Amino acid sequence: MGSAYSTMEQNHRVEDVIRKAKNITLMGLSGCADTLIGIPNSVKGLSCGEMKRLAFASEILTCPQILFCDEPTSGLDAFMAGHVVAALRALADGGMTVVITIHQPSSQVYSLFSDVCLMACGRIIYLGPTEEAHPLFERLYIDVRLRYCSNHKQIVRAICSSSMIPLLSSCGFPCPEYHNPADHLIRTLAIINGQRSTCLRTISRIRRGFLQTPHGKQILEISEKQVADKRYSDDGSSNKKDRSFFSMKYPASFLGQLSALTWRAWLTIVRDPMVLKIRLIQTIVCALITGFVYFGTPINSDTIMSINGILFNHVRNINFMLQFPAVPVITMELPIVLRENTNGIYTTTSYFLGKNIAELPQYIILPAIYNVIVYWMAGLVPNIWTFLFATLICALMTNVAISISYAVAAIFGSTDVAMTFLPIIVVPMMAFGGFFITYDAIPFYFKWLSQLSYFKYSYEALAINEWEMVDVIPGYQHHLLNDNF
Repeated sequence: MGSAYSTMEQNHRVEDVIRKAKNITLMGLSGCADTLIGIPNSVKGLSCGEMKRLAFASEILTCPQILFCDEPTSGLDAFMAGHVVAALRALADGGMTVVITIHQPSSQVYSLFSDVCLMACGRIIYLGPTEEAHPLFERLYIDVRLRYCSNHKQIVRAICSSSMIPLLSSCGFPCPEYHNPADHLIRTLAIINGQRSTCLRTISRIRRGFLQTPHGKQILEISEKQVADKRYSDDGSSNKKDRSFFSMKYPASFLGQLSALTWRAWLTIVRDPMVLKIRLIQTIVCALITGFVYFGTPINSDTIMSINGILFNHVRNINFMLQFPAVPVITMELPIVLRENTNGIYTTTSYFLGKNIAELPQYIILPAIYNVIVYWMAGLVPNIWTFLFATLICALMTNVAISISYAVAAIFGSTDVAMTFLPIIVVPMMAFGGFFITYDAIPFYFKWLSQLSYFKYSYEALAINEWEMVDVIPGYQHHLLNDNF
């Protein structure tokens, strides 16, 4: 809500939205005010309807004048859909303009709308009060069906008796008694296979009939005036729109956004401890297996490649253990982030920094645990500073790998696609990391991949850190002396 509101005012506004304001129940969230939102298939939390209402509640905290809702009842049963639309109707009665797109509304939901816009073939067929839509259709149906009705005497008798029901029944167009009027209107405007030309004529006739009504003429006049003003104006409005995007003002300061987003990301982590436990167990098990494989490796001429293998396994194992699981972290949150960023709640920079700050402890602790186990079990250089520097290298490399995962996840937005594409980036970097092939042996047209490989820089840093503390390699020095003689 920004620094313009005090903490007390913000809390009071939240309570108003959750519970009651002016004796009108806005969102009906009082029963789940202290409930976790939850994670699908993982942590139990709010129901689908409660999550929908929570999304609306978060949008109306700042009292917007207009609220756009794209299919707010999707995935809800008739009862919950009616409850959600009733809450939105309460907002509209309070002075807020609420625009909803909806498919197949129930009669209860349809009755809550004050105005309705019917569209077919990408064009507006009707726009006006809800109660006037059906009578207009009935009048137009009579005019359209007179041409196709064969029983002319029956039509004349119906007109003379001023009774519409027999006439519409004989023509087959009336809304059946006790039938949902919304379903009737949607079915009438539908394009039926095999009857496309007839349906198009019906739709065109209804649209022309609407434009001939006083309300339709008024809307057409306003629309034509706005189009003309837009066509002949040359004030650089498009540039203004572009500038407004980059110069958007946010209600909260950057530090306020950063602190709130960091706290939210941290709560998301600690409220799902199972993920942390699995990552910890995975790290310890992989480290123990690697440690037993290279247990107590001595430093001599025969184990140089083994020690280099330990160092490269440091880079490879930590990378694959933590990089790929980081992809769903972004793809799951991306729709919410994009919506909130578009609404001007916070910047992308504040979200990214807050997310990284909250995730940073685990991406430092887990590589450190792996290094502690493998380093001492494998018998690397027993020097505390060498060990600490190796831990620092592992932590830095991990955060680089995580950043690449975040970038791929943000670009593609889909977990499956991002997980499929990520190896295309990582595997070449690993192949040209300096362990499987030397830099001089790499073809010239692939050398640029080696320069971009974070595997290369991490492996080189660990190798320099390890071997610069070794003055003598038993066996290797002996061979050198023999060769010299």
